[in-house]
Amino acid sequence: MFSIITACSPNNKTTEISTAQCSTQPKIVLEPKNVTPVSLSTQAITESGMVSSNKSLGYTFEAKSGQRLSYRTNQDICIWIYTPDNHILNSSDLPTNGKYTIQVSAPKGSTTFDLAINLESETAVSRSSSTATPTPAVLNNVPITSAAISRPLTSITQTPSVTNNVPVNSTPIFNSSSTTTASPSIPNNISKPSPEKVIEDYYTKVNNHQYQKAWDILPPALQDSKTLHPNGYYSFIEWWYKVKYVSINKYYVANANSSSSIVNVWTSYHMNNGRTVPISLKFYMVWNDSVNKWDITKIQTF
Repeated sequence: MFSIITACSPNNKTTEISTAQCSTQPKIVLEPKNVTPVSLSTQAITESGMVSSNKSLGYTFEAKSGQRLSYRTNQDICIWIYTPDNHILNSSDLPTNGKYTIQVSAPKGSTTFDLAINLESETAVSRSSSTATPTPAVLNNVPITSAAISRPLTSITQTPSVTNNVPVNSTPIFNSSSTTTASPSIPNNISKPSPEKVIEDYYTKVNNHQYQKAWDILPPALQDSKTLHPNGYYSFIEWWYKVKYVSINKYYVANANSSSSIVNVWTSYHMNNGRTVPISLKFYMVWNDSVNKWDITKIQTF
């Protein structure tokens, strides 16, 4: 029997758990291009990204037996933790030495997230056992292994004139394991990145307030447009200061081949003045062999 591993909010209060939203095992493939190695210590680090119900992100870290993994987030996400021998943990205590894997996905739709993670030593664990800490708490006798943290979605939105949003409605892709244990499913061959990744990267940067990096993703035609950005980059950030966040509702690849792609995206912009503006966009891209990535050539509303 598995137990729920829950995350705690930054104010040290355990978040409400929605066990129906997350399965005992991940139903989607964790691809190697989406796995990032991190170095953990007692000092927390924050990892940010975008996940959906059909796309996971992963983080690997080295740990020793007796340490404990602590994590905090405010987003509605599912989290699975794997041991070095690819078993799903049913507590936050790390049983053996080796490389562990964290898999993160969304219970539905898609969302950006900020995940603060750190390790606690065996001494610190025993010392803090009688106090409330922002570490994962193990709930007894609950037959679920994922963390569905019921928190408001916190994504950032983009200006209707600037043309940037990302939505996702998706059906989980089950990757069955050859054993009864759930292990991260990582294919051996790393193929060309999907065109949706460009859109996800854009919104991840916007949601982290990395406006210059998000601006750099836009094609020159949009950057130089006097209609959309009469004052260039200044007009771009002036708009984003009016936006609270962007909800991603759905996206899909409308047309794709080895050299070009079109991705349709549906989003909702949640403005600081309380308005919500639905935006649907069509991203046109071409494959750039010289830098091994998709380049945006045009963005249109539809």
